[in-house]
Amino acid sequence: MKSAVYLNMNTFKEATPQFLGKLRFRYAFENKWCKEIVKQIVYALLFVQVALLFSSCNEINRFENNDLIQIRSFGDQRDLGGVLSYFENSSAELRAQAALEFSSFHDSTAIAPLLKLAEFDEEATVRAAAAFSLGQFRTSGLKNLLLRLLKNEENDEVIHQLIIAAGKSSATDELIKITESKSKSSNVYEGLFYASVVGADLDKSKQFLVEGLSNKDEKNAFYASAALVRSKLNLNSNVEDLLKAFKNSKNSDLQYNLSILIGRACAKNLSLVETFRAHESYLAKVGFLRGLQLFSDSLNYNLLFPFLADSVHHVREEMAVLLNNSRGFKDVDLLLKAANSEKYSRIKYLLFEACLRNSRSEVEIQRISEQLAMDYARIKDEYSQGFILKALCGSELNFDFVDNKSFSTESIIVRGAGVDALIQSMPNTRSFNQKSYSELLRKSLLTYDVALCSMAALGMRDTTKYVSLSKQDDIAMLQDVLSRMRLPRDMETYSDLFITMQKFMGNDLTSPLKPEFNHPIDWQLAGRIADDLQVEIQTERGNIIVELWVDKAPGTVTNFVSLIQDSFFVNKRLHRVVPGFVIQDGCPRGDGYGSIMNTIRSEFAPDAMFEAGTIGMASAGEDTESCQWFITHVNTPHLNGRYTAFGKVVNGMKVVHQLSLGDRIFRIKILPKPIFD
Repeated sequence: MKSAVYLNMNTFKEATPQFLGKLRFRYAFENKWCKEIVKQIVYALLFVQVALLFSSCNEINRFENNDLIQIRSFGDQRDLGGVLSYFENSSAELRAQAALEFSSFHDSTAIAPLLKLAEFDEEATVRAAAAFSLGQFRTSGLKNLLLRLLKNEENDEVIHQLIIAAGKSSATDELIKITESKSKSSNVYEGLFYASVVGADLDKSKQFLVEGLSNKDEKNAFYASAALVRSKLNLNSNVEDLLKAFKNSKNSDLQYNLSILIGRACAKNLSLVETFRAHESYLAKVGFLRGLQLFSDSLNYNLLFPFLADSVHHVREEMAVLLNNSRGFKDVDLLLKAANSEKYSRIKYLLFEACLRNSRSEVEIQRISEQLAMDYARIKDEYSQGFILKALCGSELNFDFVDNKSFSTESIIVRGAGVDALIQSMPNTRSFNQKSYSELLRKSLLTYDVALCSMAALGMRDTTKYVSLSKQDDIAMLQDVLSRMRLPRDMETYSDLFITMQKFMGNDLTSPLKPEFNHPIDWQLAGRIADDLQVEIQTERGNIIVELWVDKAPGTVTNFVSLIQDSFFVNKRLHRVVPGFVIQDGCPRGDGYGSIMNTIRSEFAPDAMFEAGTIGMASAGEDTESCQWFITHVNTPHLNGRYTAFGKVVNGMKVVHQLSLGDRIFRIKILPKPIFD
């Protein structure tokens, strides 16, 4: 049964005028008798409305079952014993929920009990839940055990989850072989995709995957294409197969993947450029250009340059990134013309950066740099100023200018953009100065700014570029900076610093740290949230309506709703936009390094998939989610089981595709459910 509608005073305030408006007839207010009748009717309607509001708050909801709440609370607290205690429960629903808790709670002690459930439980829902969680461990040591279970299983959904789990455990050829004899094993391509995500070798599976591109089942064709994209197999001899599949497909997600593969396969022969330039889907164009990125130094840019005139800014941005990575484009005047005519500041300054990187004339570099310096002084927008500093780093002649502006500004966005550009650019110059680079990293650390500290900590790990004054001095400096971090808010930076410090101490750590449990699920609020609750994301380019999945991710949704109630998302700016991937928001700093003083745990479910338009939680590792969220442009299954999906866009995907870096989110509003239909 659906839970009560989430209600607040805005529901009451917004509904009441509707009744009054329908009853305010001019003649009714012209005499006392009619006024009295109208008054009584209004009072009666208001009484009914209030009664409905209160009665809806008492509806039975999905979280009334104390055992379900207890299981999820044990999982939320990462309480191994508490969750395992329900594995022998007589209720299949409770056993299945207990098994699912280990999809985000990776304690190896649970593997043996999960294998027992996956093999012997009489209920298919329980076996499927156990199989899903076993796959989440992503360990090759489980491969043979999962394949053995797969041989003996007959239920469709359990087979489905076992194939995915086997793929996540690096099964490839074995998976193809074992499923050839099982008519119900229709998702082998999905399993191979997840094998590609964990880095399994798909060389021997290449032909099987290429054949899958023309599979009549669109889902299989999509996963075959996604596996090939992730594997980066050489498909130069398969261009005809790719083109045939692309021509026959009407699915935008499949077309996007195929366009990436075609770009890779045709990079040495760009005869298909006109085909993609004329394609109606901007995603196909972005995919094609992205596929060319691996060959950015050997492309014929004269053929590709017209993409900079595309009407969709995402296409122009992808082309600008491609040009920026090139060192072989000689017509700098043509680049300058395109840069000066571009209206989107991010694209404009990517093109100016490409000018500086490709120019061989110091006079020309100085002239362009002076123009950019004037723009920096004239433009007041922080994001645009950051783009300019990054562009200036296209020439090492500007490093001192960027350093000066970065460390003298009050803007954390500008400073972060400038320092990041310096850290990325300095090692790639012919006259790389290790001493200057190392001093930059230490200076960044001593700002105690979380963004600069993370950048510096990561840079210090490459000891071929970073020159230490002494290990003890570096360790002492890192310890000092660590002591100034506030947890759990600064967990991402703390983790980067701690791993770097351990490296200097001779300890090899790779996994990010997890915060301690600090923010339990608000079950009282969860019980008042409808499973079809919608929120409206109001942006400068239009509104987006998102339906939230409280049943699949109660901790995430209640946290998100609480932040909306606290007006946390008012007047934020998109700090990350990747064409053909995601838009991202919710950072209190505006640069992606901000968080709040509590964290929530990752929540995964087999049916919470990152299709196009899915809203998910950004994180710096499992259980580090807090306030940053993203919406996907396309189907991105490599995020499944790694990031929490907690809702989907139901209206406004055109707006999602139009948004760009730095665009403003005015507010997020909870939409009231109509009391009377």
